[in-house]
Amino acid sequence: VGAAILGWAVFQGGRRLSIQGFFAATSVLLLFLAGGLVASGVGRLQGLGVLPAGDPLWDTSWLLDDQSTVGSLLAGLVGYRARPTALEVGGYVLYVVVAGTLFFPALVRRRARRASDVPEPAVNTQR
Repeated sequence: VGAAILGWAVFQGGRRLSIQGFFAATSVLLLFLAGGLVASGVGRLQGLGVLPAGDPLWDTSWLLDDQSTVGSLLAGLVGYRARPTALEVGGYVLYVVVAGTLFFPALVRRRARRASDVPEPAVNTQR
């Protein structure tokens, strides 16, 4: 009975849910999740000595430590680090920008189209 009620609720909610919006939102979430994996991988490579270690850019452990419950949840979801190095931040940002551009090409085209829609000043050709 519980499964039938849950199935009915999902079906009813799914009819009202925009599939395009759902997949866009989950795509953005996956993009940040993958960026966190890249930053975590860079941090591990730094720890192994493959990449040069660096000093932390900032320390937000006073606000939210990545060893706390919420911090570890954010670390797993979006790659939160309380004390990230420059290479970790650079890897995260580079991945999100490059993959976001490749993942959402329609947004890039739309922005390029808006930039090209700016009218050029009229040139007076009469003498």
